[in-house]
Amino acid sequence: CINKSESIYVAENNNIRFPLSAIHNIGEVTSSEIIKEREKCEFKDFFDFVKRCYGKTINRRKLEYLIYAGTFDLFGFNHKTLIENIDYAINYAELVNDLDESLVNVPEMDIKEEYTKEELIKQEYNTFGFYLSYHPVQNKRKNNVNTTMIKNNFNKIINIYLLIDNIREINTKKGDKMAFLTASDEYGEIDMVLFPRVYEKHYNINRGDIVYITAKVEKRANEFQLVINDIEKM
Repeated sequence: CINKSESIYVAENNNIRFPLSAIHNIGEVTSSEIIKEREKCEFKDFFDFVKRCYGKTINRRKLEYLIYAGTFDLFGFNHKTLIENIDYAINYAELVNDLDESLVNVPEMDIKEEYTKEELIKQEYNTFGFYLSYHPVQNKRKNNVNTTMIKNNFNKIINIYLLIDNIREINTKKGDKMAFLTASDEYGEIDMVLFPRVYEKHYNINRGDIVYITAKVEKRANEFQLVINDIEKM
């Protein structure tokens, strides 16, 4: 929240409030400038924020990330509406900077239909580096295992829905291709191995795919991992 978040994580009513500084492309300097300006008086609306902060440490790109992070949600407009009105807000801020504020009318917000849920999920991941409010696999699972249950299934075969976050392909000494993967659900991450025999069948798995996995739970260097027997794109 642009009027409540600080530069550090803050405990609030048995919850944790996310800091402005941890939003991608914002950082300590920009968040400190925002807070310093806010201490004069809280921001009244989106246009008020842009008028007071644009051109200092805030540029268009940073405005986009602040919108995707939900910092302006308290003002009652969806993300696409705010994105589509950035140019109006910047023009307003530049006019106020050059003219007496009383001579400049505050723009009217051009209302747009919100982004799809899939677009919002992607924006959230790009903004925070992880899924904060919604993970793509959380509605896929029925009675299957999640990542918190993996350690209780050591040496067993499990079925699990996961999102592929990273893939690293290597060649074995024999020249066969295999891959190490990192995948996640809303509870955490897990490392996985695709040995050559299985990877040969499923080489078309990509980062960002939601997959249904049959795998054996093993341990490597005291860390749990999944050795994949079968993997299906959803």
